[in-house]
Amino acid sequence: MRQCRPIKVMKHLAAGLLCALALRAEPVLLVHDATGALLRQAPAVLRTQGKALAPREALYGAASALLMDDRHVLHRVVSITAEDRDSGVVELFVGRQAPAGPDAATGLATDTRSAGHVARAGAYRELGGYGLVARLACAGGNEVSGPLYNEHGFLAGWHAVRVVDGQTLAFALPLERLKEGLTEIAPVSVAEWNRQRKPEADEIYAKAMGHVWAADFEGAAYYWRKASEVEPENARTWFHLAFMEGKTGHSQAKTRCFRKAIALKPDFAEAHYNLGIGLALAGDREGALAEVKALQQIDQGLANRLSGFLGIEHTDELPAKKSDNKPAVRSTV
Repeated sequence: MRQCRPIKVMKHLAAGLLCALALRAEPVLLVHDATGALLRQAPAVLRTQGKALAPREALYGAASALLMDDRHVLHRVVSITAEDRDSGVVELFVGRQAPAGPDAATGLATDTRSAGHVARAGAYRELGGYGLVARLACAGGNEVSGPLYNEHGFLAGWHAVRVVDGQTLAFALPLERLKEGLTEIAPVSVAEWNRQRKPEADEIYAKAMGHVWAADFEGAAYYWRKASEVEPENARTWFHLAFMEGKTGHSQAKTRCFRKAIALKPDFAEAHYNLGIGLALAGDREGALAEVKALQQIDQGLANRLSGFLGIEHTDELPAKKSDNKPAVRSTV
């Protein structure tokens, strides 16, 4: 039996390669289980310095993965180096021998291409704590997440697929949001990443974000509350729940959730900023000023924005900003 296993693995790999070659010439992620069997394949995009971006959900349950570039050369996925759970994107290291990917587009793309199919983005809207999102109409269906390209072949954003109330919906996420959201993690193998992952929490988190993107704030609040029960230590869950509590008219709950997010992650600049805005709107100027002071230690830009909102012209009396106090973020998108 042991002698037959390499032959079986090669058959699985060959089947995956033939399918990938038949579908598209863009980079493809080939994901395998512990036996070497092909679990699934998904669109991916190469960046620079041996890095690539791929759908987070494509790696669920995997033991290993290969990336086939647009020249049909295979590269082993060495490690996962960054991720954006909100967007459902992971950054992979496949080796510096891999070619660089397409240039990054500028601005918000409307006419795009996803997995070889035409995809048109609707109006972009600022939704909850995520940022700008647009609904995406795809000529080839909505089933697979992956990179979005503009008419010049530049990387323009991300095609994210979510199931909302039983309906599969596609969304366009701007490239700038990926740059902001991808956060470096200690490099980890695909197998180890899956051992550390919490499947139930991931499922609820993705459902909650899908409802946010679909502007179903009641549904999003429901799932964020469930997420906070399953994963109470996740500061971003409380951050997103705070926005949905506000959207559904629960201002006190919103404030409590922002404070909970900050308690879990004291350098969470966006939570400090939005808490400050909420306190100011509620008439608690002293509380809002305290958030300005906290932001002076974390993010001077947001501190200035909150100061401007409060009508503060001079903040010389506030503590100076500390340097290099933010988590490392991506530079390869």
